[in-house]
Amino acid sequence: MSNKPMNQPQDSKSDFYIMIVDDEKDFLDSIRYWFTSQGYRIEALMSGAEAIEMIKSKKPGIVFLNLQMPRQEGIETLRAIREVDDRLPVVMLSAFGEEEMSVDAYKLGVNGFFDKSSNFYKAEHLINTLVRVIARRHGTSPHPVTPRMSMKRRLLWALIGFLAVCSLVLFAAQRQASPQVCFGPSVCLRVEVADTDAARQKGLMYRRFLPQDRGMLFVFSQEGIWGFWMKNTRIPLDVIWMDSSGRIVDMARNVEPSGPGQPPVFSNSRPARYVLEANAGFADRNKIAVGDQAEIR
Repeated sequence: MSNKPMNQPQDSKSDFYIMIVDDEKDFLDSIRYWFTSQGYRIEALMSGAEAIEMIKSKKPGIVFLNLQMPRQEGIETLRAIREVDDRLPVVMLSAFGEEEMSVDAYKLGVNGFFDKSSNFYKAEHLINTLVRVIARRHGTSPHPVTPRMSMKRRLLWALIGFLAVCSLVLFAAQRQASPQVCFGPSVCLRVEVADTDAARQKGLMYRRFLPQDRGMLFVFSQEGIWGFWMKNTRIPLDVIWMDSSGRIVDMARNVEPSGPGQPPVFSNSRPARYVLEANAGFADRNKIAVGDQAEIR
């Protein structure tokens, strides 16, 4: 483990750079463009494992790390970072519904949290706050993180940053506007909607992770008997069939992914128009049963 203080840059030749690790490409592109427009050097990665290897060879000044990623959980990546360097400043990128994981991050010595829906200026303020705190801790004078830029270049990058922020706002609005399926006032899932043949065929195939507060809602044009199978699906699921009114007509609990052979088909015994897929155990945890009423918002 390294015991050297974090080096702060004094000009554009400094080795200081910010590492951003996130599996959502839209968000990663937006925050990378914005930081670059402010004069920061950025390494944007979509893999926790790749981040660990880069940290071993060239330590960043600060790491922004997504709390939840499908291939390697943010918590596991943070734990691996602490094994390499227990003093490297790490800021977790968090979203709604991740409070339980935040506790684990604090235990591993995370230096701060940044809400992914927040203004990026807050992230810059967080960076400079960390720079001052770490400088005081090591008894050195803090240096400005952002290198100087010409006015023309600043204006160019400001325009790029503005367009990137607009893109992020649209992205956040789309996430916020995603529909919900609720089984009472306190039991709701935000859902992706599969209402075309292509979307229904793809479903949740190949995904390695599904947040506990998320699901997928399959919508059909009319009620019918709809079969589902777990071929190429890697997440155990609860499958819930609902009629046109939202009443549950059938359920398949804790359906495990199938092997390479012919997968079993799970279908409803009564006509349904909607089919909800959620993490396995969702129905049992919330005492959801056939005959219960769901509301699609």
